[in-house]
Amino acid sequence: MAAIVYTLLAVLVFMLNNLTGISENIVLARMLFAPLTALKHFHDAFNETWKWIDLAVLPVLALIIIYSVISNHIREHVRQRPEGGALAFFTSAGMHSRVNKTHTALSIIAGIILLASLFILQAIQLPFATVNARYNLENIIVANRIQTLDEKWNLRFPPDAQKKAPLSADLSADIARLSRIMEREIMRSFLQDSVSLDSIQQFRLASTQVRQNLLRAYVAQKQIAADPHAYELSNPFQNFEANSPSPAATSFIKAYAFHAAQTGPVTGFGKKIEAGLSTAVSRLNAREQQLFRTQLRDFYSTYNDQVTIDDVITMSFENLHDSLADNWSKEILKDLLGEPVFLRFFTGAFPRSFQKAFDNILEMKAIEFLTALFIDHKIVMASIHNIRHTPAGTVISDHLTKIKDHLKKHSLPFEKMNNAIRQAPPAMIYSRMQEPEYQMTESRLDAYVEKAANPQVRPYIKAAYAGGLSTYEDYFPNSLQSSAPTHYAVIMKPLKRFSPNSIVAFTREEAFDNSFSFSNLSANPWIGGVLIGRDPEKAPIALDIRDMQWEDFTGFVNITLIDAAGKKYNLGRFPKPVIAQAMAYAADARPVAATMINCTDGALPLRVLVHPALVNTPLGCNLISMDRFVDTYAYNEPSGQVRYALLQFRYQKFMYDACAYYLIFKRHLYEGTENYLVEGPYKQFTGFVISNYALLKEKLLNGRVFNDPLLSPMRVKKNYYHQYLIDLIVTHLAGSATGEEFFNKINAGFPGNMSAGDILITQSEIRSGVRENAYLLDPDLRSLMLPADDNLLTFIEQVAYNKSRFCKKDLHPEADNSPWAFPYLQPDNMIRKTIDQHLQSGINKEIMDNALAFTIAQRLFRNAFSGGLGLGFPLSRMEGLMEVCVGGVGYVKTPEWSAGYQSLPGMDKEVFDIMGVSSEENERACR
Repeated sequence: MAAIVYTLLAVLVFMLNNLTGISENIVLARMLFAPLTALKHFHDAFNETWKWIDLAVLPVLALIIIYSVISNHIREHVRQRPEGGALAFFTSAGMHSRVNKTHTALSIIAGIILLASLFILQAIQLPFATVNARYNLENIIVANRIQTLDEKWNLRFPPDAQKKAPLSADLSADIARLSRIMEREIMRSFLQDSVSLDSIQQFRLASTQVRQNLLRAYVAQKQIAADPHAYELSNPFQNFEANSPSPAATSFIKAYAFHAAQTGPVTGFGKKIEAGLSTAVSRLNAREQQLFRTQLRDFYSTYNDQVTIDDVITMSFENLHDSLADNWSKEILKDLLGEPVFLRFFTGAFPRSFQKAFDNILEMKAIEFLTALFIDHKIVMASIHNIRHTPAGTVISDHLTKIKDHLKKHSLPFEKMNNAIRQAPPAMIYSRMQEPEYQMTESRLDAYVEKAANPQVRPYIKAAYAGGLSTYEDYFPNSLQSSAPTHYAVIMKPLKRFSPNSIVAFTREEAFDNSFSFSNLSANPWIGGVLIGRDPEKAPIALDIRDMQWEDFTGFVNITLIDAAGKKYNLGRFPKPVIAQAMAYAADARPVAATMINCTDGALPLRVLVHPALVNTPLGCNLISMDRFVDTYAYNEPSGQVRYALLQFRYQKFMYDACAYYLIFKRHLYEGTENYLVEGPYKQFTGFVISNYALLKEKLLNGRVFNDPLLSPMRVKKNYYHQYLIDLIVTHLAGSATGEEFFNKINAGFPGNMSAGDILITQSEIRSGVRENAYLLDPDLRSLMLPADDNLLTFIEQVAYNKSRFCKKDLHPEADNSPWAFPYLQPDNMIRKTIDQHLQSGINKEIMDNALAFTIAQRLFRNAFSGGLGLGFPLSRMEGLMEVCVGGVGYVKTPEWSAGYQSLPGMDKEVFDIMGVSSEENERACR
């Protein structure tokens, strides 16, 4: 019974079109359309559950409706033409008497014919005739509406009026953007509810696109700011196919990326909107144009302009019938729905009448919008609201409903799609040198290494110095699979075994997993520096922020959030460059802001690695300076407690390493090619212990310090040290008179079945730095507001570990999320108290203020991207905020090395020159 209502309409339209003429036809069609459409909804609701109602009641209701409408129509016709007006309804005019005398007969004949037609068409299954008539009927109504609107439009904007000067580029761009928004809004108006049942996954997809857009805007500003270095973007949608869970997912992401990248309309009716807008705006006077600009600015400041999953479906459906659209729309729908379903929905389902109705409905909605805006003088948002509620029949919506219902039953794997995107998320990549510079540097390094007398030593020398070519991407890769390895990775591929502690010793999977994990990075051996970007602790309530507004001041913006209840949260006044960089930083998502790494085994100064969103900017210089506060101020605090705790660890580490290398060397627990790596440390460590044994005994409290958890990690991090070796050290340190006696007792007491990796399990270094503290997203959003809490950042000294070159165990100290951070210093917070004394004024206060504002701002945006502020947060508003703030980001070269040659006299200047340590650019960085 699915075609009952529209079968009746088919018969009526056939009669009306052939026997009455269009003007009366339209009136009658309108009268029939509403009640019969309601009847169709009645049919749809009861078709499956109450089929007896569908079979028994619906035909009767349809006939009653048609009889009543036609009867009223005939009476009205007779009233208007009492003197013999002929209504040729079933036969020619000559066969009729006066209508009022044949009213009953005609009604009976009409009922018989309609009822017979109904059951005949149902019996022989003629759905094509049914839908064709339906499209004709709806098209009649729409065409009449278009004619009315066109007349109204042409009165206001005559086609033959003199054309005015072309619009400015910025106004044309605004019109193109509004046209793109409108074509999406019009297509959205045909979809009653969302295709996607999983709003979280839809939000994450939109978040990825917005993050990509923000990074693109930031990189563009870097070029404007005359930064001579190279910056690239990693596009998650371009890299998606390699990790895609299915062809349908790939097609969907391609379509999503296409629509998200458009700055103007892509459909035929969208281009008509753009032409209409341009015509109307060009004929406004200067004052009216300025008012229009203001209205657009206000609209864009509140409109959430982001592509949704529904947009991909509706726009792909539109493109399927749009001659101006790309041909891949058919393939997208085929992949999304599956070929059998696609063929059932679309093959042969669209007669010419559908295409005509389809085009006219879209054109009608477009003209409705233009008329509301320029003739009825409604604001843009009201005009959009008007479009959403403009009746347009069911030609388009019914087909979209079929697609929607199918996709809800056979949903795309959105969670898997987002997981695939997370393997290559949006990211910035900074390159300090171009390809020719890297090649020249490697050639000069090879020539330098060839001067080494011992050929066996040369690979170790090159592996050590090659660390100077490593970059942020080597230590914190932006994607799981790299399309092109870094220069350092290429150089180290044949040298990997000569530098087992370098980053290349780790798999890309291990490095990638750590890159985005605040907890894993907190004890990473390469992260002494500034780590900002942690997730909040579990919130007590779910937030529902619906708007973000800002006031624009010179150099600053004041940001306010508004929740669903209308409550406002004033976050404070932030420097514009800080906001732009915080957005880019959070969009990239890697939480290492800056760090200094010993990547050359001590042969060169520390490499300074700065996040791509911070490198070569004043804020990047601020964070590098903040990283140095601990080393600059804490070590020399007046009480000497910080120095005491650090030295206690260094003495312990020295003694443990001395015993380990003594055992490894004396028992020859290494390969012959590793002699260079063992003999040198053995001589260095044992020689110093023997020469200074009494001093070391005193400093180590005759061994007692090894058992003090406040001063020693060796009984806390038990997997990182051989516990029996520590027992021997504690026992024999007090009982031995000389260093020789001590080592002999260690060798005699240590078991004989141990390998070098069993003894020297890890290597360790003291790392100073700055860490963002844990926080809650409380109901008042205090953790996102300025002025910042004093407890926002912590200055730390901690011990960082990685596996020794000898260790073969499945151990991952570089991902230790509970670092040993000198608990002896923590009760009185000695480090922070000492540093605070130097932050009260001057340049240090400015550095700290910028760092605190940056930390708060990136928290805001990181939580916005993750959905922590609610799934109703208007992500696209951040693009407008970036546009306002990014122009303030300037260029200042950040250092590549922690020190230059001038500060390290006596070093080999040749290799300093080769690696750029002594370059004028590095010497003058951040000045």
